[in-house]
Amino acid sequence: MAMNTVPAPSRPANPMYRVGRAGCGGLYNGYATPRAKQRWEVGQVVNVGFVKGLVVKARVATPGDGRPDIWALWQPSTNRFYQFQPHLGLSRVDSLADALEA
Repeated sequence: MAMNTVPAPSRPANPMYRVGRAGCGGLYNGYATPRAKQRWEVGQVVNVGFVKGLVVKARVATPGDGRPDIWALWQPSTNRFYQFQPHLGLSRVDSLADALEA
């Protein structure tokens, strides 16, 4: 059985979705790297997955452990507190003090 020696046709990738070559974003082929649509600052309202309308209460730095910072969040409609760590998930806690624990 002979192998096909003709290479498969390849089309160039859409430059709109290419990963930037410069670290921390930047321009590549004239297109800006997409930015987050939410502002993660104290007092701002954010959405995490299907949990909507969370107010950012605090940011807890976690230096030295190689993990992302922890965000303390509050949902005014249910008066519940949450602890969010990017790439690790959202968990409900009993109080703001529990959300601030690293």
